[in-house]
Amino acid sequence: MIPGRCARQDDVRQAAVTGRWTNELGAHARACRTCGEVALVTAALSDSSTHAAARPPVTIAPVRLWAEAQQARRLRAEAIASRLVAGVQITTAALVVGALAFVGAQVDFRALVSGNGNTVLVSATAALLLAAMGVTSWLSQDA
Repeated sequence: MIPGRCARQDDVRQAAVTGRWTNELGAHARACRTCGEVALVTAALSDSSTHAAARPPVTIAPVRLWAEAQQARRLRAEAIASRLVAGVQITTAALVVGALAFVGAQVDFRALVSGNGNTVLVSATAALLLAAMGVTSWLSQDA
């Protein structure tokens, strides 16, 4: 006989799995330490496998999965477009500020007040700046 092994251990294991205990076998399992542990472990394992089999599998509706994938794809495309529009806005603002700085360096502001021909150039540049900022803001708005 193997130490820690009982001759009735297999009977106890079978009774724990099926739930069919005889009075004599139940009394032996309560008295024998090895058989008591076998009954406890077998009952715990059979309960967990029963509960695991009773749970329905997790399923995802294909239509919902497809809709979520399309939404994720749309959000990625919107993020890319938003970055492009922001880049265009920054580039436009930098060009306009550069043009204004160039024109400002060439213009005598005292002469602007008197109304010479440079007033038209500065006004056109300011109108271009406002139009560029308006168009880029309009393009970056959500539909």
